[in-house]
Amino acid sequence: MDVAQGYQSLRTAIENIASDLGGHPFMQGVVAREASEELRRAYRETSASRGVVASQAAHAFWLLASEECFRAAVLRLRNLFAPQNAIPATHRSAEHHGGHLVLRDGSLWFETDKARFPLVHSRPDGNAAKMAIWVTSEGEAFAETFGKKPAVSRVFAKAGDGTVKAVQRFASEAFGLPVTPVEATAPEA
Repeated sequence: MDVAQGYQSLRTAIENIASDLGGHPFMQGVVAREASEELRRAYRETSASRGVVASQAAHAFWLLASEECFRAAVLRLRNLFAPQNAIPATHRSAEHHGGHLVLRDGSLWFETDKARFPLVHSRPDGNAAKMAIWVTSEGEAFAETFGKKPAVSRVFAKAGDGTVKAVQRFASEAFGLPVTPVEATAPEA
């Protein structure tokens, strides 16, 4: 594979993942942004391993990236958007633009059967009793495109139920969708 083939493989990965996310042009932008970041990261790592100061040409990484960088970026991109079933979903919305809003371990994701990306993240803030909860840049853009921009993009809440309620408020405010416990969304037999 040469650099041109590396670029083409990254471009193909962007198109395939965007298609896996429902195919809307917005999804292509989300994936392309992450592809750019992954290629930049791969360029920095390979430059550092060769003793080159990557910051000297950080603005031109697309022009200087090797085929190794493109390969690494494609692999990372696929892993980044791959569905993650290791952490069970606790809450889920009705269908929304070809996917669902899914709550896993305090974070809200837009998920299809083939791909996902984060809308809201959370992490302990200083201690385990309090959580910082924030809307990702992709989450804000997704809300503006398919709903409405949330009034607040960062909040603090108690761990556990407080985090779930804060994420549910975001989904309700931004998309008008309830994110309900998984048992409540399962079809009745």
